[in-house]
Amino acid sequence: MAEGKLKIAVIDDGINMGLIHRMRDKKNEITCLQAWKGTCVAQYTTPLQMINHGTVCTLILLESLETEKILNDVQIVSISVLDMEKRNNLRKLSGAIQWSIDNKVNLISLSIGLKQFVSADRIIEVSKKAEKNNTIIVAAGANDGIVTYPACLPSVIGVKTADSASEEETFYISPADGIDVREYVPELNVLKKLERDFGYYLSSANSIIAPVVAAQIAEIILREEKIADIKLIKKLLAKKKKLKVISDSYGCFLSRTLPETKDIEEMQIPIIAVEYDPLNKKNIEKLSRVLQRKFIKNEYNCVCISDMISENRFEENRFRLPAENTKEWLCFYESFLNANIIIMLVDEKWLNFFVSSRFIDGVVSEKERHFDCPFCHLESTNDDLASQEIFEWVIGLFNA
Repeated sequence: MAEGKLKIAVIDDGINMGLIHRMRDKKNEITCLQAWKGTCVAQYTTPLQMINHGTVCTLILLESLETEKILNDVQIVSISVLDMEKRNNLRKLSGAIQWSIDNKVNLISLSIGLKQFVSADRIIEVSKKAEKNNTIIVAAGANDGIVTYPACLPSVIGVKTADSASEEETFYISPADGIDVREYVPELNVLKKLERDFGYYLSSANSIIAPVVAAQIAEIILREEKIADIKLIKKLLAKKKKLKVISDSYGCFLSRTLPETKDIEEMQIPIIAVEYDPLNKKNIEKLSRVLQRKFIKNEYNCVCISDMISENRFEENRFRLPAENTKEWLCFYESFLNANIIIMLVDEKWLNFFVSSRFIDGVVSEKERHFDCPFCHLESTNDDLASQEIFEWVIGLFNA
């Protein structure tokens, strides 16, 4: 790679250099690599289609860098995560990010990701490492609105498209879905040319906006002399693009998402309420973490939701439960997070309400209580023993 230039990696399904040259009037030097056995080698697998996802995203990045007037200050590397069957192998994704960190890549444009927390541990770990090593990741959220790793992580700049007819371009300081930036897809000449010359039409998708935002951030990094603080870059992007800034998105988020969520009666996964009071609040919170880890270790995507949590912690699969619209939030989380089980930490003063509403499938409490639903009396004060007891009780409850 050229020394002194800003290094940008596009991690996707590789690129078709013949199409790149055909679509552009000028020659662009791009290093084409492929993730292989924990490192990157020269790209050895051609994309399955002539017009493939990685090539389109790279073409959009090139045009966007030209729009920002910084193309000559940038060196681009493409990293393919295709396997030998020419399918995206997302297990290679963390290796591609690690290679980028090791090779001093400044910025990663990423339009793919994982949707399951139970398989996202390596992505979470390497994304945190990228932030610490000043490698900025711009990642697209899924078009269906389901949680996407690493786009949802605070160590990453998550992006999605805005509907120009009904939504403003927005920067969320505390996003309920983990996605920081919502922008319009600009008029892109490359998409017009692909449609005109090949009949290839790409609808407005989050994968398009990732390279666009990556180019905007590249301009900020160069202008600010390669500043790499993720929080500051997010703020500078909001200022550069004059985005509407929303500090707490929870209030407006549900009203926009609600029509797409299920009714509480349609939920098929168990919701287990674990009761707490002011005296045992910290102990129950600690127990819930041990219990959640036990479920995840057994490959259950276990989500913990609580009013003790002030903002969503995607890297821990623990989420804020607002006081209002509790049922609707549970429905949203169940579909948004692909959950297998929800542990809901409940203040004792609200427990009877939740049980009477009939969407709690079981209750765990240190107190002797009677409910019209399965009940587990928590007697052990040892977190490991208590969590094992609850785990076996829940598994038995729903495997009977």
